[in-house]
Amino acid sequence: MNKVKNLTYGFLKQFRISDINTENIMAAMSQQGYTVVEYSRISNSADVEQLLSALGLTQFSKTTYAFTYADGNNRIVFISEGLSHEEQLVLLTHEEGHIFCGHMASMSGICGEDILNEHEANTFAHYLLNNNIFRSLKLSIILNKIRAVWILTIILTFIAVTGFTTAHFASIPAFTKNVPTQSKFSDNIYCITPSGNKYHKPTCPYVIGHALTYGTAAEFKAEGKTPCKICIGSSEIKNKDDKAK
Repeated sequence: MNKVKNLTYGFLKQFRISDINTENIMAAMSQQGYTVVEYSRISNSADVEQLLSALGLTQFSKTTYAFTYADGNNRIVFISEGLSHEEQLVLLTHEEGHIFCGHMASMSGICGEDILNEHEANTFAHYLLNNNIFRSLKLSIILNKIRAVWILTIILTFIAVTGFTTAHFASIPAFTKNVPTQSKFSDNIYCITPSGNKYHKPTCPYVIGHALTYGTAAEFKAEGKTPCKICIGSSEIKNKDDKAK
């Protein structure tokens, strides 16, 4: 039923319907050239009775609650009066299914005798009446696209106003403090996180991804910090201290 689902989306898009109610469905019918006429299955006004009689629908109208009629001169959706709002909505969406699925284009008279057409109209009505699920999905996709465009617009506007270029990155403060140059980076250099009490080797898994301050073991010891037992170990520090002496 992908065909009917696509037709349902096409209907909502073409008539810009965001809320499924009887007023919007009847407005769409009107735009397609159809007039909605209420009738009684018991006794009608003179005008309605004359219309039903002229079209030969008097007896048929007493057997159903809604139907669509089309010929060379008339396009009419008949719906029984005295129905609840929910009942009207179900019947109108079903009849709109006949119209928008093209069932009326290939016939003259009453639509409702072809089993496949009835099934398509029922499916069309089902998708319309349950369209909140599909609309939410499409809405989230649309909102994500809008959000991406909005962010890109802000970035481009910022660049245009400030003249910001990649050269400005050189003036941005470094993420770490006291980062040693490559020539000075040796086994005697350690690092510590802002809230840490232990100092580590720069390759220690405990500090990767954190903001770091670099220094020597002696500097960190003077601050009361202790070595990481995982990446340094007490024996390694003791050996280096002995060599330093």
